Amino acid sequence: PLSLTTLTMNSSSILTSDTNTTAQSNILYVTATSTITINAGATVFANAKGYAGGATNVPGSGPGYGSSTASKGGGGGAHGGDGGVGASTGGPGGTAYCSSTFPTTLGSGGGGGNTQAGGTAGGLIWISSTGTMTINGTIKANGNNTTGAGGGGAGGGIKLVAGTVTGTPQSFTANGGNGGSTGGGGGGGCIYIQYTTSNSITSTMATTTGGTSGTGSAGVAGTFQTLQVAAANTIPTVTTIFPSQTS
Repeated sequence: PLSLTTLTMNSSSILTSDTNTTAQSNILYVTATSTITINAGATVFANAKGYAGGATNVPGSGPGYGSSTASKGGGGGAHGGDGGVGASTGGPGGTAYCSSTFPTTLGSGGGGGNTQAGGTAGGLIWISSTGTMTINGTIKANGNNTTGAGGGGAGGGIKLVAGTVTGTPQSFTANGGNGGSTGGGGGGGCIYIQYTTSNSITSTMATTTGGTSGTGSAGVAGTFQTLQVAAANTIPTVTTIFPSQTS
């Protein structure tokens, strides 16, 4: 991971990862021992950083890859939600596999159709802070749209872990990519927030939608989940013992 004491991203700054193709080799993982602040206008970006879409008439990559069927639309890649099916009994969409309670995976690529490659999926963003994390900018891990008979890439994964999570994101998305005119839509991704003290970022501020399709089927929406956990190394304070004991 990129290990820091504090991280402050100001307007126009961008943080991203390397790409992946057929294996999960690169994720965007940042950890800070104090605070993380993503100000308005700053972007943390993993669009199309997941598993690759398939070439023409070739399935996509990843555990939830979109399939291909000769001379028909490719299926959408999956992650938090299933991928859509290509039109006219085209390529099946992938099956969802992301862990909604602690995502650690990339999205899967869409299947290639008879005229167009499938879309590449969204990557994985993991941001961790022991203090306060303030999100007023953009965090996105979307799958790629495609055209023609290609299936859309699945949405990726976003995982935020901090003592306190606060702010109003400008955009907070792990959406599946749109399929083409006959390709299936990509499944939505996974967003997960874990905190110990408080969290003010709710599902109304985020989207994990499935991608659309022309005449195929749309991808299924992904997941959004928050979880409050006990702070590490905390010892309960005993204030009263009842009933009292005397000798």
